[in-house]
Amino acid sequence: MSKIKESLQKDLATFKTLDKTEKLHFIWDYYKIPLFVIGMLLLILVTQLVYSMGKGKDAVYVILVNANDVESDLFDRYLEAETDLNMKQYRADVTTSYQFYPEEDLAAEVNRTTIEVLGTSFAIGDLDVLAGSQDLIDRYAAMNAFVDLRLLIDHDLLEAREEDIYYYTNDNGDTIAAGIWLRAGSGIRQAGYYSEDVLISVASNAANLDNALAIVRSVLKEEP
Repeated sequence: MSKIKESLQKDLATFKTLDKTEKLHFIWDYYKIPLFVIGMLLLILVTQLVYSMGKGKDAVYVILVNANDVESDLFDRYLEAETDLNMKQYRADVTTSYQFYPEEDLAAEVNRTTIEVLGTSFAIGDLDVLAGSQDLIDRYAAMNAFVDLRLLIDHDLLEAREEDIYYYTNDNGDTIAAGIWLRAGSGIRQAGYYSEDVLISVASNAANLDNALAIVRSVLKEEP
């Protein structure tokens, strides 16, 4: 430590004897590597900040299980249509990386990982909208993990799509409107996320409940 201090003191003494131009050369010759490192760190921080601002804040968390990984701003457009959010500042966080195949023994590890992730996400409110197979939705509907859409969505809107409403009766004997079937005409299907009918539901512990319901309203307003 003393050697470093002595070296710095010598550099400072030398620096004081130099003119303005020589001082600039001195700084560059002796400290260009640290300056380069600091500059790179600042560049990374600024880039991350700009990138974060460009993508916007997460307005809703959507997990699409067994979905195709596609590039789409569909959920942003759903929010824009049904909320007052400035979508230049906000975005929908859409995850398509989880799989669930309950009838396939070889997928046991995959299923376990998905179940653990979803369980944690439900518990901490980090999941607002979930889409997947009936097996998957039933699993969590039995735990009262989804809102009853009849209590939160306009009656006329639900009635117009009654054939696409999925009802589930839990162990308490309560029947809830647990989800909406995404048929071939739905925007989510047409965007390429799914090629078969799946259900979309809203988590009862959703941190962004209003925005999650806005997505469901958008889905309901589409041509079946």
